[in-house]
Amino acid sequence: MQPQSANATLTSHSRCPTAMAFSEQMSGKLTDIVGGDVASNHTGVGFALPRLQALTATFEPSSHRFHVVCDPALRLTAESLTRVSAIVSEAVSNAVRHAFPDGRDGDIWLGLVQDRGRFKLTVRDNGVGMTDLPAGQTGGRGRIENLAHQLGGYARLGSTAYRGGEVSVVFPDGIDNA
Repeated sequence: MQPQSANATLTSHSRCPTAMAFSEQMSGKLTDIVGGDVASNHTGVGFALPRLQALTATFEPSSHRFHVVCDPALRLTAESLTRVSAIVSEAVSNAVRHAFPDGRDGDIWLGLVQDRGRFKLTVRDNGVGMTDLPAGQTGGRGRIENLAHQLGGYARLGSTAYRGGEVSVVFPDGIDNA
């Protein structure tokens, strides 16, 4: 049976926080979002969807529309949630800053799915695309790749065939989400 996906669309209107500041703020707190409520999570596991929705809300207001797709029952360890949050913050911040020049509006999609013992995190936009840089570059790309490695996975960043940029991170499943 296929789990039901939650599809939340958020519209925003202004400046975005810096990814680094937000990442530091998120990793400084090990209060995880559990079941839609912010609470201390003594089990070390938290639901992913409320965290992803909270992350996109930090970019409000802005002229961009955010679309979040994630199984509401999907859980990650506190450590993985913190790293995923930092990746999402970096990728969304870069999309908001670079994908839509001259004040254009646009859409940013964020998805986290679990399949065959792996998670796949995707952040994509319908902006101008991104320069294909070699792996290991510093800056946002380097931070995303480093965080993906810390999760035991890998990251792919680049432009898409349909126009826009995409960040994909694949990492192993360390939790029983059955």
